[in-house]
Amino acid sequence: MSASISRFFGACFLVAGTTIGAGMLAMPTTNAFSGFFPILFLLIFVWACMLSTAWIFLDVHLFAGVQTNLLTMSEKMLGKPAKILCWALYLLLLYSLTAAYIAGASSTLGFFLQSFLAISVKKEMIASVLVGLFSFFLYFGTRSCDWINRVFMSALVLCYIALLMGIFPEMDLQLLQHEDAQLMPIAIPVILTSFGFHIVIPTLSTYLSGDKVQLRRVIFLGSFLALIVYILWELVTLGSIPLQGKNSFQTAWIHAESITNIISSIIQSPWVKIAAFSFSFFAILTSFLGVSLSLSDFLSDGLSLKSATYRKICSLLLTFFPPLLFVLVYPKAFIAALEYAAIFVAILLGIYPTLMAFRLPSYQSLCKKAYLFVLLGVFSAIIVLAVLQENGYFAAMLTRYMQ
Repeated sequence: MSASISRFFGACFLVAGTTIGAGMLAMPTTNAFSGFFPILFLLIFVWACMLSTAWIFLDVHLFAGVQTNLLTMSEKMLGKPAKILCWALYLLLLYSLTAAYIAGASSTLGFFLQSFLAISVKKEMIASVLVGLFSFFLYFGTRSCDWINRVFMSALVLCYIALLMGIFPEMDLQLLQHEDAQLMPIAIPVILTSFGFHIVIPTLSTYLSGDKVQLRRVIFLGSFLALIVYILWELVTLGSIPLQGKNSFQTAWIHAESITNIISSIIQSPWVKIAAFSFSFFAILTSFLGVSLSLSDFLSDGLSLKSATYRKICSLLLTFFPPLLFVLVYPKAFIAALEYAAIFVAILLGIYPTLMAFRLPSYQSLCKKAYLFVLLGVFSAIIVLAVLQENGYFAAMLTRYMQ
């Protein structure tokens, strides 16, 4: 395989790996009460909207310059106030995600070591080792991250296939007949957050030398792969786990229990249990790598330091030290921020690229401006739904499933 083809597929896997992550573990629990077919529609709809803004994001990025990140893009296209708001929202989003992935990976690995190997290791130690390991890969750049991401993605795919093989025979197709479209708004924030692949576009642009045709294909193929994985995941989980009763979505919702734990309880198979825990771990790691890489590049762009080595060290310290500190000292601050992740995603990856596109010469036709206004309307509606959900507007609709 030639180097260019290898890079192309590596970039596709990086997009898919960044997309397929911890959100995948949460999706079935928030989506189950709506039913499979309403969720199938939502997955395709949200993916199409996010793909549209990702391509717009790419156009703005290439117009602003290959070495630019969202921070520089927002200042150049929308002015300094937009840059300041971008700083705040982007840092809050990526720091909260990074902290959540550090905590999630540490907890999952600690549980695995304790349960399967009878080794007790403090979560603080595991978190520090993971941060040190990821810092090493990030220091050597995108190529290094590309190769380790391929390892993580390969492990994730193997665990995913093992889970599908273990769950398919246990599926009850009658469970897929449930539909409650009124609860679809509850599912939108988690689905939206699960398609936040835009954050790796500046990194990929540098990696692929700003080749627009290749980048558009990479974004499409990588995100489409994630969509197929999500659809199959929803199919097997919603088709095998009951809504109510013991080991159900009701249990997962009330007790905030991992969906892989529910699967392990329903399917009494040692290898399925190992695959479930391994899948959780590698799903978190793939997103952790993509998010931390994007955060590091964002900080490097924002710091504008002259020395390459000094810039790398500073960006790595700023990437990992604050979230690690909060995970070790006060994790609840980031958990609170995570609750509003969908709002941050809608603003930064939906509203921002669309507003910036109004300044591009290639988006000045009447049709393209109408297209941009439609996207603004869609993401504004999503923000409203996310705010309503966080304030308990849809909670009463779930009570009939919690009894």
